[in-house]
Amino acid sequence: MSHAVTRRSARVAVLTSFLCLIVLGLPRPAAAKDQPECSNPSKVPNLAMNCPDLFAWQKFIEVNAPAVAGLVAFQTYSSDPDTFQCPAADFKTCKADPKHAGCPIWPTDFAPKPSLLTQRSVRGGKTTRHGLPEDDCWSYYNNEALEIVYRDRATFNYIVDHGLWYVEGLQVAFEQGFVFNFPVGATEVKTNWLPLTPEQVASKRFYTMVSQGKTYGLVAMHVSSKALPNWFWSTFEHVDNWGRCDFLGCHDSFGSTPANIPSHEKELCGKYTPGELTQPLQRMMEAAKLDPVFKNYRLKGSMTDYTDATGSPILLGNSVTEAGFVPTASCMTCHSRAAIQATPGGPNGLSPYPGVAGFTPEGQSYNGTPNPSWFYSGNHAIRRWSVQTDFVWALPFKAQSDQATAQCCQAFNAGTGGTCQCSGSACN
Repeated sequence: MSHAVTRRSARVAVLTSFLCLIVLGLPRPAAAKDQPECSNPSKVPNLAMNCPDLFAWQKFIEVNAPAVAGLVAFQTYSSDPDTFQCPAADFKTCKADPKHAGCPIWPTDFAPKPSLLTQRSVRGGKTTRHGLPEDDCWSYYNNEALEIVYRDRATFNYIVDHGLWYVEGLQVAFEQGFVFNFPVGATEVKTNWLPLTPEQVASKRFYTMVSQGKTYGLVAMHVSSKALPNWFWSTFEHVDNWGRCDFLGCHDSFGSTPANIPSHEKELCGKYTPGELTQPLQRMMEAAKLDPVFKNYRLKGSMTDYTDATGSPILLGNSVTEAGFVPTASCMTCHSRAAIQATPGGPNGLSPYPGVAGFTPEGQSYNGTPNPSWFYSGNHAIRRWSVQTDFVWALPFKAQSDQATAQCCQAFNAGTGGTCQCSGSACN
């Protein structure tokens, strides 16, 4: 049996299991939920933990607040191509001259630097009456969708200050037993965009950007923050997204009425009721002078822990960003596996390439509590073979070598894939 058939069969089994749960009405651990006291947030300690949906909207408003040149705040942050140059300059060079070619750049021109989606590959399947694959609404658009990941100044500065933007810098971190620990409040924003039809542009229902002569609409956004030791996770979708609440439902105990929208039981990849934004949320948006277009976005859920009180995994995934593995998605567990490891090859036998795969052999997400064996040999702390990068996948995936050739960097810099994580003679 081919690997392709095996992965397809396993995925169908996973999806079938979750559909059975939906049909039978069996409870699944939902996303985090606000406490009743959150109606008076000034008296509630630790909003991220106790009022997660309120906090998620506060972060959404923060990153989408009006900024310069008609942009919103997140568009003025450093994106992956700003942070991870190819070829990279080394720490000593950038310390002496931060503007040297190959050093991380805090942007000043704010031009979008999108890349193709890399988190999944196209998955085929039968089509529904919408013309979309029955088990993956968004793979239909994979060749058109763009992704841009942004990080705020605190996150950017941490990477720069510790020399974590390039392969050789990560190797030094591994050798020295560096403990990755981003500062409290550090924020990352992952955005997904699709090209709009003229009718969609005219509707003014999407926040838009123009890239290579095309108008793209924002359809999905992850907002994560080091407000908690294991980060705070939230995900938002455009209200018109096909399959927005498939499998996991949509859960927002602060900003939406109804607060919970269950997954369709029989037909996936359909449209869901938009519901209505609550008055408290609308007042927050208006006070921040948020562009009214952002009223067309909905919180799908927030996440503050790996499991619920019973030990059952908590699941959270975006229909666009996690297309193909929404039924098993866990933002926190997936990112806990972000790591660098010691492997053969390269200087001193070290490689920053992810030592722990992001997906299961079936192409689904790991969820629940992390397994120490992912990082230690025989669960022995001294026998460490993989070092976590504090939930930040960009470090092992995007860091490039200071020995990379121009030819190697061409595809990477074009945003069409490829990586230049070679070292020494391997770059030749």
